[in-house]
Amino acid sequence: MKKLLVFTDLDGTLLDHEDYSYAAALPALHRLEAVGAPVILNSSKTGAEIRELRSELGNRHPFVVENGGAIFIPRGYFDDAHGTEASALSGYDSLSFGEDYSTLCRVAGRLKQETGYRFRGFAEMTADEVAGLTGLSQLKAQQAKERSCTEPLYWEDTAEALGHLQALVEEEGLRLVRGGRFCHLMGKFDKATALHWLLERYRLGHPTEDWITVALGDGENDRAMLEEASISVVIRPASGDPLLLRKKSGVHYPDRPGPAGWRDAIDSILKGA
Repeated sequence: MKKLLVFTDLDGTLLDHEDYSYAAALPALHRLEAVGAPVILNSSKTGAEIRELRSELGNRHPFVVENGGAIFIPRGYFDDAHGTEASALSGYDSLSFGEDYSTLCRVAGRLKQETGYRFRGFAEMTADEVAGLTGLSQLKAQQAKERSCTEPLYWEDTAEALGHLQALVEEEGLRLVRGGRFCHLMGKFDKATALHWLLERYRLGHPTEDWITVALGDGENDRAMLEEASISVVIRPASGDPLLLRKKSGVHYPDRPGPAGWRDAIDSILKGA
């Protein structure tokens, strides 16, 4: 029996780029709930941020934070812990793929000093500064600063300098990935890392189901997840051209951006299921 397993980015995808509203996507979210398709929030956001949004949405499923850096699983959701450990978030077990946050901050600070490039990490910013750059409330900005395995960098230098810094970061055994608003300093993982791990857990827990993965995203940090999913939805960004994937089959390019395009794509996929 075929069953959808949906992985979605948040900012600019399920959430509107300007006001962070998900209202336009709600009808499609309700239809996925009705057919029993788990929706996995897979975002650059932190555990504190996603836990609150997940509660608002009535979402009961695992979620992925910081560009695939860690997975949080409601305790008892799967039959066994399978390598996870108790999380700092009450009621969840977690699995981390990323580097320690303090290590990332040290690397960012050292490279900034050595190169003189203009950028600022979240660790350098106050909650007010993060709120000013993102449009988040001060509370949500503070939650965005509660990081564990990635460091967002607000880039204020040239594209050429960014390319050079990415090469230096690679020499450190790390990655610098461009997202919608920020570049993300992180370990050797991506959103597809979490997709593969969770897909295997669902297959082990429900071996009679034929799981079909659906991924929705709009940024370069979504590329790996989009390339690996059975069905990929490339959401049109607020500005510029949409991502162009290497894969040619099973790709949807909705005309509308953000949650409206999210809804259009899911409606189309459900009609064809």
